[in-house]
Amino acid sequence: MKKPRLAILIILFAVISIIISQYYKPPETIELKRDIIFLKDGKSIITDLANEGDAFFYYEIGNDVRILLKRNVDRIEKGGYKEIIYTKNIVRITIDKYLDKINQKLEEHNINIDSPRYWEKLYYENKLIIITLFSSILLMICILFFIRKKVIGIKTEDIVDNKTEDNNLINEKLFFSDTQNLTHTSIENENIISFFLKIYKRQIGAPKEAQSNIKEISSNSSRSKCIYELSVKKDDRWESRRMTIGPIGEGSGSKSKCFYVIFDSYIVIKIPPNPINDFDEYIKSINRDKQIAQKLSPKECIIPNVSVILEKVNTLNDSSYMPQEMLEEKYIKWLTTTISFQKYLKIGESFAYFMDLSKYFFLGNILDEYHDVKTNIFNEIKAHHDIIWDIDAFSDRYGNENEQISDNIQNIFHEFESKIQSFITAAGISSSVYNYKIKEWYLYFLSGKKIKSAGKDISEEKTDDLNNVILKVETKYANEIKAYRNMIQAFVGEISYGQSKTVLINISINLIELLTWLTNKGISIRDIKPDNLIVAGDPEKYPDFLQSWSQFKIGLIDVETAVDFKPLEKQPLNQPQLGGTPIYATPSHLLTNELLTDIFEDLPRALNLQDWYAIAALIYEVITGKILFKKTGALLPLIMLKIKKARDKNKSMSTVIEDISKVFWWNAQEELRKGLDKNKKRLKSSDIIIPDNAISFLRDEILTEKLRIDDMIKQYISSQTLFKGSKNHQKLQRASLKDIRRLKAIWEKGEKVPKSTKKEKTQVIEFLYIMEQIIGRAEHLANIKAAIDNNNPKLTAYDLVLFIFNTVFNFMYHKQWGILFSGHIYNFKLKDPKKTYDATI
Repeated sequence: MKKPRLAILIILFAVISIIISQYYKPPETIELKRDIIFLKDGKSIITDLANEGDAFFYYEIGNDVRILLKRNVDRIEKGGYKEIIYTKNIVRITIDKYLDKINQKLEEHNINIDSPRYWEKLYYENKLIIITLFSSILLMICILFFIRKKVIGIKTEDIVDNKTEDNNLINEKLFFSDTQNLTHTSIENENIISFFLKIYKRQIGAPKEAQSNIKEISSNSSRSKCIYELSVKKDDRWESRRMTIGPIGEGSGSKSKCFYVIFDSYIVIKIPPNPINDFDEYIKSINRDKQIAQKLSPKECIIPNVSVILEKVNTLNDSSYMPQEMLEEKYIKWLTTTISFQKYLKIGESFAYFMDLSKYFFLGNILDEYHDVKTNIFNEIKAHHDIIWDIDAFSDRYGNENEQISDNIQNIFHEFESKIQSFITAAGISSSVYNYKIKEWYLYFLSGKKIKSAGKDISEEKTDDLNNVILKVETKYANEIKAYRNMIQAFVGEISYGQSKTVLINISINLIELLTWLTNKGISIRDIKPDNLIVAGDPEKYPDFLQSWSQFKIGLIDVETAVDFKPLEKQPLNQPQLGGTPIYATPSHLLTNELLTDIFEDLPRALNLQDWYAIAALIYEVITGKILFKKTGALLPLIMLKIKKARDKNKSMSTVIEDISKVFWWNAQEELRKGLDKNKKRLKSSDIIIPDNAISFLRDEILTEKLRIDDMIKQYISSQTLFKGSKNHQKLQRASLKDIRRLKAIWEKGEKVPKSTKKEKTQVIEFLYIMEQIIGRAEHLANIKAAIDNNNPKLTAYDLVLFIFNTVFNFMYHKQWGILFSGHIYNFKLKDPKKTYDATI
């Protein structure tokens, strides 16, 4: 009996082991996979995520997105580097080892389990035991099946897709495994992740109901990109990949929200503010953008294409040989008959727009890189930390005029050191260990950075307490610290600009070329800003091609607000979408075509000059790294509200527009004056070559402006009664800016002037002040004309910004509204002064 009973026990153990191997899965640790880029020089780079473009690779390390020339890469091994390896294979290998040992035991006891007689004898001798054992096994199977559901069943919910044409579609939603850590995941991000998870499942051939998991890998701020790891269970194996999502601008109100996504390629996604559910309406809006792009051709203009996404889920026959336009038409035709695939163009409840940016670069990203002041400030302080305690070295580097700042910084350090020592003692930390770190922490303090990790012996809670101690010191010496940081910022700014001057000037040249092209083609984009502009050049030569303005062009992405202001004969000028990005927009962006015609008469000119205003602001920003119309832009939301209220109450729009124009253009002039004065040196040292296609264009504009100013001077002189007689009128018309300023100074002093009342003197000074402004513009225009007529035409950034602004101002601000005096204040009271207005309204 011993042998049969032993066999029963061995077989029972084997059966249980097999059941466990099939039904019980230990908690699976998803592998932390990273990509490896193998370079041709034998080196390799371990990255968080690597994606291949047409001529280069993008790869991510931490929060940095970097670019690598394709010619330098040998190959990419996706998921080739694994930091954690713990899979069910380990369990199966262990079970196989135990089964081998069982076979050995059977052989040792001469038990032949292949013999029928053996099994017959075993059954009759142990009938009751076998029935009991197999009943127990059956019960165990039920229990383990229940356990399996609890242990490995990763919760899945339903992706809302109720309106899909495919009634057999199994709905599913995402389950975020670390929801407490998804602090940067907005509703839009969740919808986008849901969308790409659906695509990923289709790419790997997993069923729609497959278990899935999403993990937020990293994010560096509430407004910047997030990296997610998507994991899908297929055939009892977890497969995973990463994707990156980041916002573009702050689209809001009537404008779409835009995001960039890195998922195999660099994609821009635009989500409309009002859901689009009708496929025909969706395609019609794409065709509208296509018409704008065709008129601007061959200017680079990226518009939505359904093929950007559909190529990832269903490849059409011969698609690799098709031109892009033919492929797009074929996909649209295919979608009309294969309706179930339309869901792959929907994010959330609406169709979305997809644009491929693999071959291009965002102008905004390039400018951020060249104007990264915060990083430069910290690097400057860190690289020259010793001079903080050496006043002579400090003065040699930053100038004798900043010696007082050096004294202040040294004195603040003594209190900083004392406060930190007290904190260390109170916290029970060994002061001898951390003495050397106090100066390091002081450098962080001076550069405005928080201490993220104070050391392995200091907890996160104590690190937060340490930062609070430092904050108190900073608050106490706020003025002194601000003076120091401003000095460092100005110093590194000049150094940085000296290194990047050529690139920034070349970008400005291409902005003039873009403005010329748009004007000649009769297209107004009406929302020009860095996030809507792309840089097109040979990707393999980036960033070297930025050193020559002729080696790259600035193109467009997103023409949602654009309008054709030179339509074909007998075709109406369409009403564009109202709104724009406040820091690059004017009140005219908020007015209908009918109102613009009533106010300015020349509707095409009004629409065209909206882009002029944006280009003036953008050239200033490119050269200085500063926003030109920040405060003025903050008025636009309030102006929009005033226009709406006036319409609701049926008020006279002409009166309302006059009022808002006075406020807007007074503030714009003041910000322009202060901005040009503050950055005069840099702006005047930046010579911008005028491209060939812009020379005649600018000459025509100069002539138009000259005639307008000459007429303005004549009308203004003839309408006044202070200086009577034709001789006085002729003298005033021939007077130079120097003559007018001298005459104004005489009247201000009140010496050797005709006898007059106080009121009359004030009127004369006011008249001469206005003449000074007008003649100043006329002389500035004459200087620009002389520069354009030169064999090598070029203008300083200072002159260019001023000329463009004055051109827009002279058209959009009517002289009958009165002169805007800098001594007066025209303004609205903002309800929310802390709110930023760089979002599109």
